Amino acid sequence: MSTSLVVPAYNEEDVIEDTLDHLSELEPHFDEIYLMDDASTDSTQHKIEQYLQENDTEIKAAYMRENGNKVGAIEEAVKHTDSDNVVLTDADTRLEAPDAVEDAEEYMDENDYGALAFKVVPDDSPEDLVDSIWNRLQDFDYAMGRALADYTTGERLRLDPDDKNVRCIAGAGGMYDTEVLQEALRHHSGKHAGDDMETTAITQLLLDNDVDYFRDVEFETEVPKEYSEIKDQRVRWNRGAI
Repeated sequence: MSTSLVVPAYNEEDVIEDTLDHLSELEPHFDEIYLMDDASTDSTQHKIEQYLQENDTEIKAAYMRENGNKVGAIEEAVKHTDSDNVVLTDADTRLEAPDAVEDAEEYMDENDYGALAFKVVPDDSPEDLVDSIWNRLQDFDYAMGRALADYTTGERLRLDPDDKNVRCIAGAGGMYDTEVLQEALRHHSGKHAGDDMETTAITQLLLDNDVDYFRDVEFETEVPKEYSEIKDQRVRWNRGAI
């Protein structure tokens, strides 16, 4: 089996160099790594180009001419991969224990799942008390999502023991069968608000593929630290749910 890592990025000039350092460390664990700049309006593209010129890396970078609302950037990258599976994450997210990705590949293949939801947790290094509060609120959101995943996929609570139904594969961390993902994206509305929840729903309801939760692969993601950012995030999530 082979797996590609796809990372869309939009206006990430503050973190993109750290992102590239992290992706370089992940190269031994993936057959391909695609970094897709989604028509950033800041210096993200320049910093990517400069990094690739100055460092010995096999990361593949491409640049959207028009903003694809994240979904478009993902779809463009997936068109060019020949891997069996695709792992999706964000530019401000870090993969912990990447060796576990191989276990996820085997688990998904053995059970013929269309996709897997990975564990996503907030960055555990807040700079002050306010940051810590935001982290705890975000962690609560993720915990509730994991609890719902356990409820709908746990053997004791599942109505149908053979049914797998994870509500949402977070954009910050999940794995898809490449052909399933390509087909799901063809049916996608293309709206950023529903990039993760809509893709999950299409995979299950339209394409009739089971989606399970694989907690051994964990992603650590940066959370919003301002009220306005938190509010905008919740608005996007609610629109995506609708």
